[in-house]
Amino acid sequence: MPTFAYVPVVKGKANDLKAVSQISAPSQALFQPLVEIVPVPADVDVDDHIEKFSHHLAKHLSGKNLFVDFYGLLPGQTLQSGIDATIGGFQLLRSKGLLVVPTYGFDRDDALWTPLRAEVKKNGRGFCFRVDIDDLDDKSEETWGAIIENSAELNLVPNEIDVFIDLRYVGDSNTEKLKNLVLDFLSFIPSGNQYRSIILSGSSALKHVGSIPQDSIGEIERKELRLWMELQLDLLDVHKLIYSDYGVVHPDFSIVGPNKNSNAKIRHTTSGKIRIYRGHRL
Repeated sequence: MPTFAYVPVVKGKANDLKAVSQISAPSQALFQPLVEIVPVPADVDVDDHIEKFSHHLAKHLSGKNLFVDFYGLLPGQTLQSGIDATIGGFQLLRSKGLLVVPTYGFDRDDALWTPLRAEVKKNGRGFCFRVDIDDLDDKSEETWGAIIENSAELNLVPNEIDVFIDLRYVGDSNTEKLKNLVLDFLSFIPSGNQYRSIILSGSSALKHVGSIPQDSIGEIERKELRLWMELQLDLLDVHKLIYSDYGVVHPDFSIVGPNKNSNAKIRHTTSGKIRIYRGHRL
């Protein structure tokens, strides 16, 4: 059984990782972040981008249990050595002594499953399958088939595996429809398979605050929280879902440099809502 109750998805930027490191020790004991690398900026070398990412992880979260996903890398992206950037990234994290559960999803580069096996074995911390919303619905049975097949490829049994269901942006989605998608997906879990954890994630956070008037306050319902609560009631003791979200960040956040025309803003969660204070141009 997992020792954590919450999996925040954290963008692999210095200040975000520093913020996680400053949370009180009792609270940190209750969560295990999923840290994802952001896309490589156009003017930055891939090797330098991954080195910077690993440096910030080692500086702020060394000794912490983490899920790590090189989500922002493009399929086929390689390091100067010629090795695949995702594989090279996991090797670099291991060389720095970081305690990570390698995380990877479908519809990326299927050629990586074989080399991932060696990294997963050397890491010795199991593996996390990241299941995107596009892997649900009429693809649910196919997705579970892929999980079983790739688990065998990685030489892992169910209690060494985490399944991370990522609904991504849910702000404009119907909660009942999302709930049925998740329930349908869970119904295909092979009988007798007890996975280490099943995590449900999503985000209602706005990508930009254009819908909120300047110098005012707006509130957004945290649909992902309500969805998780309703699913827990429906599932009772059949499945325990670990809660996950993106905090106050939109899932498709990307690095953008300072903009003199950007609005000053503060975002934070309060119970079932995200509250946004929008100022004016800096």
